[in-house]
Amino acid sequence: MSQMNLFSRITKDLSTESDGVSFDIVKIMMIAGCLVLFFGVIYAMVVKGAPFSPTEFSIGLTTILAGGSAGIRIKETTDQQNITTTNVGPPSP
Repeated sequence: MSQMNLFSRITKDLSTESDGVSFDIVKIMMIAGCLVLFFGVIYAMVVKGAPFSPTEFSIGLTTILAGGSAGIRIKETTDQQNITTTNVGPPSP
């Protein structure tokens, strides 16, 4: 298996829902948040000369991952409720 094929499979698994086709916006935003954090820290250290603060970095990363995980869990719960709910309109008189 080529490395590019492996990379695309991992990327697809990380950014799609359980069906493997639909993109999951919560997962994509969580990945984007982590990338912004990593590149922001690198930029602050290399360009601005700021010292690395492991405490602030770990708090930021934990907040992104916890918020994203909570969003994924809430989305799973609401998706299951939407599947079982068939009557969406107002109650019949």
